[in-house]
Amino acid sequence: MSNGDLLKPQRPDLGGNVRALAEGAMLTALTLILAIISLYVPVLNIIAQFLFPAPLALLVLRHGFKFGLLSSICIFLLSAILLGLPHAVYLFILYGFLGLFFGWCFRSGKKAVFALLGGVLISCASIILLLLFPKYVLGLSADSMQETLTTMFRSFALMAEQQGSSTMLGGMTVDEYVEYAFKFLPSVLLLVAMLLSFACYTLMGRLLRRLGHDIPKLPPFREWRIDWRLLWLLIAALMLTSLGQRLQYDLLEQIASNLLSALSIIFLVYGLSILIWVFWCFKAAIYIRVVVILFALLIFSGIIVIIVGVLDPLFDFRRRLEKYVKK
Repeated sequence: MSNGDLLKPQRPDLGGNVRALAEGAMLTALTLILAIISLYVPVLNIIAQFLFPAPLALLVLRHGFKFGLLSSICIFLLSAILLGLPHAVYLFILYGFLGLFFGWCFRSGKKAVFALLGGVLISCASIILLLLFPKYVLGLSADSMQETLTTMFRSFALMAEQQGSSTMLGGMTVDEYVEYAFKFLPSVLLLVAMLLSFACYTLMGRLLRRLGHDIPKLPPFREWRIDWRLLWLLIAALMLTSLGQRLQYDLLEQIASNLLSALSIIFLVYGLSILIWVFWCFKAAIYIRVVVILFALLIFSGIIVIIVGVLDPLFDFRRRLEKYVKK
């Protein structure tokens, strides 16, 4: 390059930057619309909350994590001005981090299972933040939050008691049920985090695929598998629960009981995937599937399905039943 060329000002290539800024502005406006719907429009507010992470994930996917993070900060500030700080903090803690993480997974080429499990962990952390700092996030004090949960659990218990449904309360009184609900609140939060991560990933994946992006798909539900080493965790939870009861150590018993409850949810879902596989192989009619699933879940409280889920890692029922499948 000659000295004359060095003295000439170099014109930067602004095409990519202009496109990124234009998309950022458009997706920022879309995210704000979803935030407004999530606050003011009944029924649609639920769908809007599940779709809220999608524009953030798209920004990270197309333009990188730093650009997505800066855009998220702008969206947060505008949401706080338009909708108030509590609702803006609520949306970004519960859904914003999830969108940034999924966008990073899509851009990095991570597998769907990795993204989903990471989403569950982020959702758990987000829900814990909402419960630890309700005054700053939801505008409630800690006492008000506990009172709200107590009222909700008590209302459900009273409704079940008035309807004469002893099965729903397990033979417990209203006060015993409220205490039981608080004891197992962590495992309930885990279930909520699993549903939240799965719903956001599924909706986001379908939306981004329509926009031409190659988003990894989760395997069909009937083909889901779990690691057999989870059985050791189940055995440890049973042993710790028994030990906590023998030693009358309430904290140990509560931790072990919540771990056992969380594992029961996992094995219940896995058992249902095996049941769906059987229906698919034998081409069972829809009404038969519905009746069998309702019978297994409601009549036996899901115990049989959980047992199937626990035993499958050892016996591999799918492989054993394949020879009976009609080709």
